[in-house]
Amino acid sequence: MPGVSRTSGRARVQRARGKASVWGGARRAGAARGGGSAFALTSRKREERMLRIYPVVLEVIVTLRPVMAVIDRKDRDLGRQLRRCSQSAGLNLAEGMYSRGRNRAAKYHVALGSAREMLACLELAEAFGYTGALDERVRGCLNRIVGTLVRLVERAG
Repeated sequence: MPGVSRTSGRARVQRARGKASVWGGARRAGAARGGGSAFALTSRKREERMLRIYPVVLEVIVTLRPVMAVIDRKDRDLGRQLRRCSQSAGLNLAEGMYSRGRNRAAKYHVALGSAREMLACLELAEAFGYTGALDERVRGCLNRIVGTLVRLVERAG
């Protein structure tokens, strides 16, 4: 019949109040605010959550790969320790970016300890004569990472 709606009166009321979509399902919170899907992050929001220091950590690890290989050949335990703390720094930083509250502070704190341990492993390798002097650019990046994580731990805790 022309002019008769196929939706129930209840669905029309919900749609009028903004609680249901045209398709009859409940409206998601993000869609109600004009934010699109509540379940999909836009690329801008993803970039806002990612710390600017995370790519620096990855860059330092890539830069250190040849040094890690040299250390590993000369002292397997120190090489393994350097790899583990490098992984821990990156993984805990990444996990902390998407954590909340005390869990975020704990992840950043572990990442801070691991980043400082990376620097200590490199300094020990130099002291034992396994490698030459640490490149000042790498040392500067590691100090920047540690400094950023100190501020994050203070702010989050």
